[in-house]
Amino acid sequence: MRRLAYIFLIPLFVIGGNVNAQFAKPLPKKQDSWAEAQYSVGIIGGLSATRWIHQGGANTVFEQPLTTIALDSTFLTTALNNALVGITVQKKLGDYHAVGLDVIYANRNTELSNKYISSNSIEHHSIKIRNHSNIQYSELLFQIPITQYLTNSTKAIRPYIFIAPRVTIPLQGSIDLEKDSFVTGFSMFSRNNSGTNPQSIPNSNTTDSLSAPQSIPISNTTDTLSARNMYRWNIGAVVGLGIQFRIPVGSYYFDTKLDASCHLGLLNTYSKYERGLVTKKDSKGNDILDPNGNPVLDLPINLNTGSPIDPSLLGKRYISNATVKLTLLFPIKKIQKDACFNWGEYD
Repeated sequence: MRRLAYIFLIPLFVIGGNVNAQFAKPLPKKQDSWAEAQYSVGIIGGLSATRWIHQGGANTVFEQPLTTIALDSTFLTTALNNALVGITVQKKLGDYHAVGLDVIYANRNTELSNKYISSNSIEHHSIKIRNHSNIQYSELLFQIPITQYLTNSTKAIRPYIFIAPRVTIPLQGSIDLEKDSFVTGFSMFSRNNSGTNPQSIPNSNTTDSLSAPQSIPISNTTDTLSARNMYRWNIGAVVGLGIQFRIPVGSYYFDTKLDASCHLGLLNTYSKYERGLVTKKDSKGNDILDPNGNPVLDLPINLNTGSPIDPSLLGKRYISNATVKLTLLFPIKKIQKDACFNWGEYD
């Protein structure tokens, strides 16, 4: 009988001890709205400026604007041509570091112009041929930003720097090619005494010297962005700096990040066709062979002469971007509820 009593008393003591320990626990504290979450998701929006960098080759001196965003009535259109949107996921690594994944859809726009002097057909003047390209395309990019914050997570304002590897995939676009001629260098003597038909000289009926180049359109064509004029993917590196603002909302918060960065593509973006690595095919898809049995190359065409060119004359082409973007981050964190908050409180 005594043994049976012990069997019932032992579980009773265990249960009583657990209940006492439960009441002895400190009361739940209100969740700190500044406590940083381990993970955050966000949306990205921004503007960029694109530049194509040419190295080597026969003619790599191109005039390019710093940006094609115009501060006039076309601002909205030109801004959209250079806009980007995306999503991001960020993970906290300690109090001063974070790593993320950005997936961004970006519009790219730039202009290229170059000129060369043709042979002089009229005394005392020169003819310059200008090739102007308006390049508009879109791309999908993936980058992994590694962020170094300069202050800890308790601060409302946190400056930071970051680096990121980037993979870029061009999607679609076009290259508008305009070809103009510019006649310069006329003098009153040359127009009155050269014996040239005045109809062939711009403004030749006047006696004033030609003080500004006269533009004469030659041709205007559009080339679709494809594997024939753009390498199908690229890798690059990004470096940037910015500032983060934290805004608490009750027991929650969200972050806004404003930063500027520069990107440099590391691969030559001339396509295999432009580099002379594509062979001509017959109707059955087989290589066309020369009399010696070697595949015939499908060489790129010179826009000025319409003739095939030596691929080595192209040199290399790299693509870079400067970007300003705004990111809105939403932390993934469990918001504590007060279901048991009053349990254990006493008057």
